[in-house]
Amino acid sequence: MLSEFDTPVSIFQSEEATDNKRLYQTVRSNAKLLPPEVKLFINTMKGKLQEGHKLGGYALIGSLPGCIRQQSHRDYQMNTKIGVPAVCPYSVLLALMDDSYVYLDNVKFHLPKGYAVIMRGNQIHSGAEYDTYNVRFHMYLDTKQYKAKDGVNINWS
Repeated sequence: MLSEFDTPVSIFQSEEATDNKRLYQTVRSNAKLLPPEVKLFINTMKGKLQEGHKLGGYALIGSLPGCIRQQSHRDYQMNTKIGVPAVCPYSVLLALMDDSYVYLDNVKFHLPKGYAVIMRGNQIHSGAEYDTYNVRFHMYLDTKQYKAKDGVNINWS
């Protein structure tokens, strides 16, 4: 699935290390190549956005066999000096294959194909380890105050 897009890049495991078995490919400019079920999911999410939210970046995340668990992090750096935001940003992970997983607060959750998890942007989470090839779809629901910048604005915990 990732091979249909531009060459995916390895994404960082932490601020110091790169996991060359976890691949990340932004797809907004190549959205026409997404599978129909992902396009349907995007359109459904667009129709469900609450006031103050906008669809941010989205990407395919692939894991090759031997991919290690990602370091725990937050997708949005929510500035506590500003106070609690009136509208919180969210991150969404959609399983495109069976046996997808995500860690939320160090608890491993199984996501069968077609299942999604929607989490607050400051939710501590990490990508799981994989022994087999796996692809997930990741999207960001930004606010005026908080933008994930296609996953670049990571806050490692």
